[in-house]
Amino acid sequence: MAGAALLGSGLVLAPSASASASAPADVSPKVACDFYHHNADAGSGTVTADSLARREGPYTYCDAYGYAAHGAKIYYWCYDTGSSVTSNGLTMDTWTYGRISGTSQEGWFSDVYLSNHGATHPC
Repeated sequence: MAGAALLGSGLVLAPSASASASAPADVSPKVACDFYHHNADAGSGTVTADSLARREGPYTYCDAYGYAAHGAKIYYWCYDTGSSVTSNGLTMDTWTYGRISGTSQEGWFSDVYLSNHGATHPC
């Protein structure tokens, strides 16, 4: 078998001449942003930041598909643990799934920027 060598019980393939040695590695997280949520919390709170991203999942690398303005009321459904990428690295945070008052816009909101730190019931 050309370009291959047996090492122990595993087969190791040598890189082909057509493989690009300069192709950048994909270092983005490989975690799905589709998380289970249900309406288990009767609480609410307000946005304390200038604006707060409404995300697809409880991670800062999940797509933001809208924002809630400062002071907007969020009706809480439930919370989950996710992470945020900051200038100091990756931090673990809790995130609340909820709905912006007066709209049908739902999503994940970082508890750091909610007036009472988000939902009290896990998703």
